[in-house]
Amino acid sequence: MPISFVSANPPPSVGNNVWNIGGLGAGGSGTILITVRVNGGATLNNVVTVGSAQTSLVTASATTTVIALPAFNLTKSDNPDPVLVGDNLVYNITYRNTGAGGSGSIAVTVRVNGGAPLVNQAHIGCDGGSHWHHRREQPGVHCLAHL
Repeated sequence: MPISFVSANPPPSVGNNVWNIGGLGAGGSGTILITVRVNGGATLNNVVTVGSAQTSLVTASATTTVIALPAFNLTKSDNPDPVLVGDNLVYNITYRNTGAGGSGSIAVTVRVNGGAPLVNQAHIGCDGGSHWHHRREQPGVHCLAHL
């Protein structure tokens, strides 16, 4: 489901989508506030109707565009620490898209003390230096680079 019901004020009379209002005098009005959680979908179409035994149905609608954005987490660790002069130091970089949408053309750039050369690289899509490019990172996917 693209949405899930969270709450409504006043609460529904039946299920989570029917309000039995009762009588409404001339000039009367009311408001129903509905909160839903958006779970996905590119467009949400919401239609509401009101009617009574004395009237035909009246319909209103709202269309909402859903934007799914990426959200990145990035961690970096080193091993060993401390390191002896002449020994290798391994940087472990992990990046993850925890957002609801994918992201294209991700670039990870590593700078060590202003551009010190990297000795060995195990990675995805390296351009030959300290830049990594990954074409599309989907939500929930993570990658790891060892330097």
